[in-house]
Amino acid sequence: MNLEWYVEAGRWADAPAALLGVLARRCPEALPTRYGVFEPPQGRYDPAAPDAYTALARDDSAFWFASRPFFGGHTSPPERGDSGQIGLDVDWRVLEADPRWRETVADLFAAAAVALGAFYAEGWVEPGWEVSSNNRLWISAGRKTRGSALGRDGWQGLPAEPAWLTWFGGRYASRSPPHWQPPRRAAACCAARSHRPWTRGRRACWSGSASRRAPGSRASPSRPT
Repeated sequence: MNLEWYVEAGRWADAPAALLGVLARRCPEALPTRYGVFEPPQGRYDPAAPDAYTALARDDSAFWFASRPFFGGHTSPPERGDSGQIGLDVDWRVLEADPRWRETVADLFAAAAVALGAFYAEGWVEPGWEVSSNNRLWISAGRKTRGSALGRDGWQGLPAEPAWLTWFGGRYASRSPPHWQPPRRAAACCAARSHRPWTRGRRACWSGSASRRAPGSRASPSRPT
């Protein structure tokens, strides 16, 4: 399962450290073990001295390995565009089997969106990935079904594909129609009224919006750019 948060360039400098804080409090298994910009990663993460990692993640497209049920994540800082991206990969098989992990990851998703000041975030399940015995992900060429919402020139607009979790903040919060307001339980995860959080269903790969549309549909505004 992929979780991705999109952050305005003006907020990016604080984003890597903000994410580490959320992971440490909520899911320490997702914290980096090793990190770098190429394989094999050269950096060994020290929780007592995270500055080496945050400096790299601020300035470079970096990745990290994590502990089960997480695989790791990546950062893509703003370059020519106006937005940066942070991603985190987690084993959906664990979430599907254990509702406690589903709730934990869904709450992590919202808490990170608040801490990062994300203007958009989403979580979805992508089939076709394989897992090695040492907890590494790989996928055969041509099997990846979903591209990044960031292109060479930055943010490309809201993805057309359905997602299990979605978050609308910043530029999209004021555009969300009133019937997207979250139920009380989801609202408790939202630290600021300027954000419109997701709601969620048990099954993945469908839009869990407050409008409760049928599986396979996506409740999102028209695709702005």
